[in-house]
Amino acid sequence: MSTKLNQILNQEGVDAALRKMAGEINMVGYPLAIIAVLKGGAYTAYQLLQILYTLNPVGSLWHQPDVVIGHIGLESYGEEMKARAEVKLMTPLDLSRKDICGRNVIIVDDCAETGNTLAEAKKIISGYDPLEVYTAVLVDKVFLRAEQGALEPDIIGWRYLDKGFLVGAGMGAGEAYRGFPEIYEVEK
Repeated sequence: MSTKLNQILNQEGVDAALRKMAGEINMVGYPLAIIAVLKGGAYTAYQLLQILYTLNPVGSLWHQPDVVIGHIGLESYGEEMKARAEVKLMTPLDLSRKDICGRNVIIVDDCAETGNTLAEAKKIISGYDPLEVYTAVLVDKVFLRAEQGALEPDIIGWRYLDKGFLVGAGMGAGEAYRGFPEIYEVEK
């Protein structure tokens, strides 16, 4: 059985959403720690890091941003196409307290649906003594997040107003489709 995908955001739209996010992150201030929620958040985090460095080029009046990047593996989907209430820690945070203490932290994920993954990551990372902890997502699934009563992420690239399952730009169905530069809705 083949999966039918409908493009809902082209590559230019994804790039614009990433630039919007990077602009807001740049305003948070340095030193900064970006924590990518594996796996989908890694795509977004590394794209954001590249844009942050273009906002602060070498040799400009501003110094290169002081950024460390880390990863935490949290799973809320598994092989399903619907987020579960329970979030499992799959891979512990790969930064030490020394790496995070005294920095602003941005937790980056591909999307917010129930908000449970971001809440769990924030709870874990808050124990490392950061200055502030912010959450950032490429896609805010507004309808589903509101339905769950979850808090709104601090930094949002693009708001998706429907209930569909999305893939591409880091989001996957299992491991499929994560590498697409565009965002697609999986047709039921």
